[in-house]
Amino acid sequence: MWAATYLGLNEKGFEKVENIFKDAKYEGIFANTSKPRWWPMKIKDLLYQKIHEKHSGLTWELGHFLTPPITKNDFSKCYVCEKDYPEIVGYTDESLKKQYPMHIRCSEPIVNLEKDMFFEEKRKQKRKK
Repeated sequence: MWAATYLGLNEKGFEKVENIFKDAKYEGIFANTSKPRWWPMKIKDLLYQKIHEKHSGLTWELGHFLTPPITKNDFSKCYVCEKDYPEIVGYTDESLKKQYPMHIRCSEPIVNLEKDMFFEEKRKQKRKK
């Protein structure tokens, strides 16, 4: 989900272009085939190599221009506001059980968690007022 969201795609959309990013897949000692992980900087480098001459912008915008043809049905939507271009994957609450693509503006840090060095800050959806 993280790799797909980083590219502005949902998971089915990412499956269409996953082969382009095979060199960005983490295959180290902690690799888990049922939950693959990806190196964001390698994804970014491969993305820019693929489409840098045609387009410019953020990775979650540029992923919409990948081929094989990516359609609007492949775009990631924010779980909270349902708009395009979520930048992160966040949790629905402090239980840390369900994750969805979200905008940073539609989420907030989970303050009671210890921060993991070198990892993204854990965030949860903001409650509607």
